Amino acid sequence: MAHLARTISVLWLLFITTMVPCFGSDLAVSPETSVAIQNLLEDQENLTVHCKAGDHDVGVHTLKPGENFSYHLRPNITGNTIFNCSFAWNHGICRRFDIYEHDEDNMFTNIKWQIYRDGPCMQHLFNNSNYTFLKIENALESNDDLKVHFKSKDTDIGENYLKPHESFESHFRPNVWGCTLFYCWYSWKGGCYWFEIYSDTRDNARHCVEVCAWQIKKKGPCLYIPKDKKSRCYDWNAKPGPL
Repeated sequence: MAHLARTISVLWLLFITTMVPCFGSDLAVSPETSVAIQNLLEDQENLTVHCKAGDHDVGVHTLKPGENFSYHLRPNITGNTIFNCSFAWNHGICRRFDIYEHDEDNMFTNIKWQIYRDGPCMQHLFNNSNYTFLKIENALESNDDLKVHFKSKDTDIGENYLKPHESFESHFRPNVWGCTLFYCWYSWKGGCYWFEIYSDTRDNARHCVEVCAWQIKKKGPCLYIPKDKKSRCYDWNAKPGPL
């Protein structure tokens, strides 16, 4: 058995060595990520930006009001890539921020940051990732608190408690077979229901172009359809629940 394992390791090493000239270093690294930084300082000052990660120095860039620059990075395969940037303006004010941190940002391949005096703001570019994003809002007409329990057969997102008009967001990666199903249980004073909050056959690419945005009402959940610019409401599923 040990001899077989050594043989497989040697063959795999030979394969990598043979294929690298054909595919370059991309064979062993992660997909490229684009990062854009825009100067939105409220006092219309120039912004000096310097970003680097270890030995990878993107250089110093001076941005006029409204200007932006972008660069590309390739996260390492160990999953610990961090890009830190310094931001300077107004003859000496200098701030630092981790503009890319693998644990937080690895789901995105296209990131845009807007720099304000109070801090950087990230634009949510949901459709630049392999993830599906869900947003669930408590829109109960009675202004009751809403408890939400969100799960599939393999993944349990846990319970969330939403006050009136509060929302929470989650994300997941649909499976390659096109059969991903996520269920949600909703309970409030006098009511308890469940619904298939994500179904590949219903939502993938048709209804959830960027994010599946749901409003939970007493009669049932309503999904906002961007192309129609209106919501589509559904009845609650029959009881009992599937899990």
